[in-house]
Amino acid sequence: LMLVGCPGIARGQDWARQMFSTTSHDFGTVPRGAKTEFEFVLTNKYEEDVHIASVRSSCGCTSPRIAKDTLKTYETGEIIAEFNTDSILSRNIIMTI
Repeated sequence: LMLVGCPGIARGQDWARQMFSTTSHDFGTVPRGAKTEFEFVLTNKYEEDVHIASVRSSCGCTSPRIAKDTLKTYETGEIIAEFNTDSILSRNIIMTI
């Protein structure tokens, strides 16, 4: 998953990763066809607004979506990762931001 924005002077994407309460989730072993989602919660702890321009998955096994694309200072939002169980056989999947 990827965040785009630039509050102040930032180095790399460490500033973005610091907004997340968790950066990894183990979906465990899930059966085909099961509805499986996880919300990666993030909080804008910076003075500037943060705009999430897009999110993407590095594989076809998940479909990420943005719950709210602009967060004001101290506002909380989510990036929701849906595991595509219809196209993947039952197996253990771990998502990392």
